[in-house]
Amino acid sequence: MRYLIGTIDALSDPDCGIALMRLGEFASHAPDEVRAVIEAALAECMYPQMGVSIELAGSVVDHKVATQEAIDLLRAECAHIRLDPDLSALYAGNTPYEILAWALSRELGCALEEVRRYESAFVDSIDDLLD
Repeated sequence: MRYLIGTIDALSDPDCGIALMRLGEFASHAPDEVRAVIEAALAECMYPQMGVSIELAGSVVDHKVATQEAIDLLRAECAHIRLDPDLSALYAGNTPYEILAWALSRELGCALEEVRRYESAFVDSIDDLLD
């Protein structure tokens, strides 16, 4: 959760709390599986860590298509975000809501790629055993 760690640290507690509540409200209007994925990502905000948690990975594994939909929805929420030259979303003109939506979409994208990479490696190892 490398994007969330920096984002959570950079936002003030009230700004972060309000953005989390707004994103929770946003998630409540999404289809069930998409909501579950966004809620799992929001839960990561409480104790962000460097790697993908088992809980988030499990949600992504269970709902791969919904994860991509969640990424697309979150990116639409921060479509007008401006990035710093170092590609950070912590640009002064961005709202905390946009910044957190951007960070969550990035984290979900990383989690989805990691799950796909592990699945591919697993399939390849099974194929090697069968050859």
